[in-house]
Amino acid sequence: MHHAKETTDPNVTPIDPTFPSVRELETHVEKKVHSVAPGEEWNKVRKLAVRQLERFLSLEPKVLRGDDPGAIHDMRVASRRLQQVLDLLYPPPATGEIRKLRRVIRRSRRSLSEVRNCDVLLKDVSARLARKRTSRREIWTAVEHYLHQRRSKSFEKALRKISKTNMAVFYVHLKGHLTVNGAKPDPAHSPQHKAETHEFVPELFYQRIRLVLENVAKAFEDQIALSLQDPSASVIHGARIATKRLRYLVEVIREFGVPGSDELLVWLRNLQRQLGEW
Repeated sequence: MHHAKETTDPNVTPIDPTFPSVRELETHVEKKVHSVAPGEEWNKVRKLAVRQLERFLSLEPKVLRGDDPGAIHDMRVASRRLQQVLDLLYPPPATGEIRKLRRVIRRSRRSLSEVRNCDVLLKDVSARLARKRTSRREIWTAVEHYLHQRRSKSFEKALRKISKTNMAVFYVHLKGHLTVNGAKPDPAHSPQHKAETHEFVPELFYQRIRLVLENVAKAFEDQIALSLQDPSASVIHGARIATKRLRYLVEVIREFGVPGSDELLVWLRNLQRQLGEW
């Protein structure tokens, strides 16, 4: 689990509970405010999913080299964005192959979490050591050495976990459920694809996106309310995860020209920064 800063210190600014109205966003979704042709909504979401899938896979070689903290962070972000789009296409609890594919995404992200923790801490320690006048320099140097060792062990462990997954097979199977070059998967190829076709009728799109937004927003609001009562590290971490989920869902909604999306995204990004680097 990522480590968040304790906020019991009176000098730390508490999380601002006021934010642009998600309910207003839900209202606009209900009115079917969009920037795509009617009937093409699901195709657009599928294309967004393919884009995130390809982004996720493209980062794997850089991550496996182990010397690029930015690539590790970017792959984890891409995994969350991909998972959020999949949750819109296949709302939890997903079944069958989709459930297995989601596990691959989640497992890949979690395997890199400790490495990411070390990268963030090393960045902070390095900044302290870069100052001309740093008190207790010997201590910070020892901390840096310890973090490098810890990162090395964590990366080796992550590498073993990731290597157990055939990412090429994962890519082919997941892409088989998504739009490929603008064409939908042929439902005649499998009963599951046939069932999926029924789920993606145009009339259900705005109903689905409203319900998913409702659930994600409710989880976010509950976690923020809890963090205001209990500003412990684990609760603040939960608030940041809930913020990410809502942010990445709103990013999808913004693609349909829904008013209020941009303002809410700005607020959510700022909240993420306020909650920490992880």
